[in-house]
Amino acid sequence: MKAIREIKKYQSKTSLLVPKASFSRVVREIMQNSFGKGDFRFTTMGMMALQEATEMAIVNLLEVANLCCIHAKRVTLTPADIRLTRRAFGLGHPVND
Repeated sequence: MKAIREIKKYQSKTSLLVPKASFSRVVREIMQNSFGKGDFRFTTMGMMALQEATEMAIVNLLEVANLCCIHAKRVTLTPADIRLTRRAFGLGHPVND
């Protein structure tokens, strides 16, 4: 299966998956939307730490959501699995739920 090969390929990598420029742009947009216009500065190491922590959190969320999927005797991860996982972790509900 192509999907299995792709999963194994990404699991073996230790590099970041989201391009740094894209991640930085999203972080700055979130900061402006949350705290208003301002000159927000991040050190390179700070942005890298934030990106690593964010990607790790997403991977952990998807791992647990996959366990929900397996428990339901399915092979396809659904939005319901992710919602259940978010609720179990106490992460609140996404805006578009």
